[in-house]
Amino acid sequence: MDIHKGRYKYNCQICQKGYTDARHLTDHMKKHEGSFYECEYCNAKFMSIRGFEGHVAKHENKFKAICSECGKCFVTVHAFRKHLEIHTKTYSYICHICQKGFTNAFHLNEHVRNHKGISYVCEFCAKTFGWKTGLDRHIAFFHKNNYQGVCPTCGKVFSTMRKLEYHIQTHNKNSHA
Repeated sequence: MDIHKGRYKYNCQICQKGYTDARHLTDHMKKHEGSFYECEYCNAKFMSIRGFEGHVAKHENKFKAICSECGKCFVTVHAFRKHLEIHTKTYSYICHICQKGFTNAFHLNEHVRNHKGISYVCEFCAKTFGWKTGLDRHIAFFHKNNYQGVCPTCGKVFSTMRKLEYHIQTHNKNSHA
């Protein structure tokens, strides 16, 4: 029995997975086709237009919010609000095994895979991931020097997003002094 058929307006003709939005079906089809959106700045590849557009916005310094607690930059207000859960410790997703909190279902599911012994370890910082794609994304974003981020306050250029975020924190600390 196909649980997806009839419940969704847009259905994949290959695997029958259903979606309420045509854009989500288009992104899903890229997985079957082996195609993707590619960043012209750093050649990073994305399956979803949303992830791709968010990534490009970081290169172009189109931040909608900067966290006053830690200096992390966000291209959407929604992502910023979800991030605030980290500081307030009011998480939307809780691990049923160890009670650790997460801001989204993806990170919770990745964490649960670690409980099951399925993990990929970053060679640079030893952080673990439930999926290889998560590890690959982490390395490209935080450890590879192919990112060109510019500080919106002073214009200084950084080779990783992590370095840019740490730098932005110095402006925030100086403004609170």
